Amino acid sequence: MRWFTLFGLCLAALARPAGPIGYETVRVGRTTYHVVRADLASPRIEAAVVSAPKLVSIWQLLSGQRTVAAITGTFFDPRSQKPVADVFSNGILKASGNRATLVGFDLFGTVQIRDVPFGKPVDWSEFKHGLRGAVRVVTKGRVRPDPKAQRFRDNRIWGKAARTGLGVTKTGKLVLIATTQPVYLRQLGAAMVKAGVREGVALDGGGSAALYYRGQLVVRPKRLLNNVVVLRAKDPSLWDVLRQAKAAPKPKSKPSPQKVATKSRRSSAAR
Repeated sequence: MRWFTLFGLCLAALARPAGPIGYETVRVGRTTYHVVRADLASPRIEAAVVSAPKLVSIWQLLSGQRTVAAITGTFFDPRSQKPVADVFSNGILKASGNRATLVGFDLFGTVQIRDVPFGKPVDWSEFKHGLRGAVRVVTKGRVRPDPKAQRFRDNRIWGKAARTGLGVTKTGKLVLIATTQPVYLRQLGAAMVKAGVREGVALDGGGSAALYYRGQLVVRPKRLLNNVVVLRAKDPSLWDVLRQAKAAPKPKSKPSPQKVATKSRRSSAAR
């Protein structure tokens, strides 16, 4: 019981208003989803894709990034330790694979989600960061997952699994969402719509599912990762302000009459 209380207090601390970025939970049925919302139009934060040449711990991926929040990126091949689709980071194509939906972040804080035909390469020149290989889940506010149409062949993609996702609201806000509970793509989509997502995709999940927010792994991955989407402070001087989420100080409770009487008796005995 005490563990659940402490966990609840941690989540309450994370959920405090945080300017251009904030955290909340969304519950659909019996499943709890962790949600991070961000206004990339703010001059204080930006989205980026961070990758490594091989599988590493999520802490290595986040190191030195001034990270406020982060979520698992695109799928990778465990044997080669390489992504199976495009990973575009800071103007450089780190990995290539012409498959599935594109998520791109431009220099002006705009997030774009596009369905690109299988096998067709992408011109990344208009973006600073981005990735492909995402599974389309929400289209125009409606839940419409169809991984087979996107040439996904692994049955685990449309089975039940821990999930991560990324979406855009009607007003252009970015939404990161994750759950540790095994759900179908359509269930993830329903949670995304409830969170206000208009266009959304599923990212890598299962043991790769991860969500980081303000120093805590709200969803902890069970394996090493290759790439993540991060939300980070643009200005190093803002990092400490954005990443810290301190709980409000607890009010000092007044001692009960019984404790006061006990303390009085002990003081009398000492005299």
